[in-house]
Amino acid sequence: MGAAHEDLHEFAMRWIPRFEEWGYAQLFETMDFSDDCRALGFEMDCGEAFEAAYPGCFRNAGATERAIAGCEDVGLLGSALHSGWRYYNHWNAFGGFEPEDRDWFGVVLRRLAELSA
Repeated sequence: MGAAHEDLHEFAMRWIPRFEEWGYAQLFETMDFSDDCRALGFEMDCGEAFEAAYPGCFRNAGATERAIAGCEDVGLLGSALHSGWRYYNHWNAFGGFEPEDRDWFGVVLRRLAELSA
């Protein structure tokens, strides 16, 4: 993961409030998130690497918050974000984006912000 700390921090700080404040429609009207993930070199692996490292945590805010407190692997965290976004944009047959879904993105983004501060 070769993203500069400044770029990573800017990414996290730009998206944290969006996931906290925007609704489903607003988030999905702007497809910039996936573009930003790719620009930072985050892979999309369906959450497999994150789930292998932190079983039961992919897209689970409470479990993720506890599990990643000591995680320093920004590539793994970024890959999880990119994969989570892809899930909601392409694979989620039911549509919708519940508050707990947004919470998970916030947890991971806040950890990236801490690591890049």
